[in-house]
Amino acid sequence: MGPTQLVTQNHGKKTSVFNMEEKVFALFQNSEIPFEPIENPPLKRKKGPAPKMLGNEVCSVCGDKASGFHYNVLSCEGCKGFFRRSVIKGAQYICKNSGRCEMDTYMRRKCQECRLRKCYEAGMREQCVLSEEQIQLKKLKKQEDDQARMIAVRQNPPSPPSIPPKMTPEQLVMIEKLVAAQQQCNQRSFTDRLKVTPWPQISDPLHREARQQRFAHFTELAIISVQEIVDFAKQLPGFLELTREDQIALL
Repeated sequence: MGPTQLVTQNHGKKTSVFNMEEKVFALFQNSEIPFEPIENPPLKRKKGPAPKMLGNEVCSVCGDKASGFHYNVLSCEGCKGFFRRSVIKGAQYICKNSGRCEMDTYMRRKCQECRLRKCYEAGMREQCVLSEEQIQLKKLKKQEDDQARMIAVRQNPPSPPSIPPKMTPEQLVMIEKLVAAQQQCNQRSFTDRLKVTPWPQISDPLHREARQQRFAHFTELAIISVQEIVDFAKQLPGFLELTREDQIALL
């Protein structure tokens, strides 16, 4: 038995399953909507600076565990403090080994001249070192900026959220009409669903009659859903004034 010959019993009425399927697609047969596959957008690298610390970096001066970038160089806290003190004091050191010391965590305590030279060779910059006076001025400037910002907020408190304008009488009437139309469509849909071919009680998925009943059940539900959408759309203001092609496209 082909699909055009399949007939289901629906509360005393014989309905062709093929005809029901035909009704579902008839609403869209005039719609020419090309299928365009959705392509995944190309992955983009997140903007922003690359992470500076990954946990295993070592000091560029002595090889100890680095704590971050100090004075333009990845270094440890010890070499950071040593370089700052040396620059602020203008210290002059003398190497006992004619400047040939290999710098490591042990030798950094023994030879200050080679340690300072290694700081410069690694790229530390004197311009990045702030004196105590400059640090205090920087802190004072930040406090003044914070106070000025707080005063500005007190003098110009944020305006309360704007209250949306009330709807016009025409808008209220329109909403009431749409709600009534939706309720009417829902009631009609509920009544029609009671007439749908019942779900088969046979659990065997290969049973021929059960397969036919399942197909009829889903097809009739699809028809009801599409009809509900069409009925509601017809009650929208201006919908029936559109061309048939536009109506189908909106549906």
